[in-house]
Amino acid sequence: MKVFITFLFLAHVAYSVASETETETETERERERESEIKIESTADLEEPKRIFLGGSYDWKQERGWREEIIDMIEAFKDETLTYFNPIVKPYTADEAQRKKEAIAKNAAEVLFYVLDTKTRGTISVIEVAFGLARGQGVSLAMDNFKDGDLVADEKLTPNELQTLQNARNDLLERSKAHGVPKFSAAQYKEAMTDTIQKLKEKYYVQEKLPQTPTFKRIVIPPSLSLMEMIEAASSLGKGEKPTVCINYLPDRAVIDGKTLSERTIQDYNRARDYLGDLAKEFGTLEAMGGQENV
Repeated sequence: MKVFITFLFLAHVAYSVASETETETETERERERESEIKIESTADLEEPKRIFLGGSYDWKQERGWREEIIDMIEAFKDETLTYFNPIVKPYTADEAQRKKEAIAKNAAEVLFYVLDTKTRGTISVIEVAFGLARGQGVSLAMDNFKDGDLVADEKLTPNELQTLQNARNDLLERSKAHGVPKFSAAQYKEAMTDTIQKLKEKYYVQEKLPQTPTFKRIVIPPSLSLMEMIEAASSLGKGEKPTVCINYLPDRAVIDGKTLSERTIQDYNRARDYLGDLAKEFGTLEAMGGQENV
């Protein structure tokens, strides 16, 4: 099967839990910086896989949900159950690998995502919202944040906690509307069992959703703004061709009277990078900016 797509893609990676080594952190940063990829032909690349494994990842953990899911898939000894895992150790950030990731995600029959609360998953929620809106198959095992949760050793402020909770609640509602069953992050094996069964039944056929351009303008303010980014991704996926104006969080952004850490700012601004790439491809990207306090 040959797939022809043109797509700008931010190679997906979830951040590790606390106590990452500097090497691991820099690997993730380099991976996210390589955001803009244009693919014109897959003729010279590997055959696209049926399952794309996306979502949270702990670089320090020897075996996590990805490794267990891969073992689970391979135990079936079914050559038709192909998958693509974008997590590569060590990550080399070469162009060929990034192209394969972009093809795999966009050509996959199903996007299989596990979202725990060890990472914010800011890019992942945008990816899933976009995939749902364009009619792509989605399987989701997800937890929501609760008071007291730590991300990279940082306690979430009340404002950010509410932002992340709202985003995941919204994603859950969007998933339900598309018939996606609900699984917790710990139920990733049950979610994969359901996914494999549906693949065997040829359940995942990308919906040909009607696309009506509205050319509306969506502004992403220089605050956390995750809900606005999800809505913009959904509009882009629906083919509404919106104009997306992205304002970035500044280096010294202050929320709830607290200056955000570098890690926090990076998480939300990288989500903006990814959304910007989608806007360039499926809508219009407007001038960007930021401000000192939000």
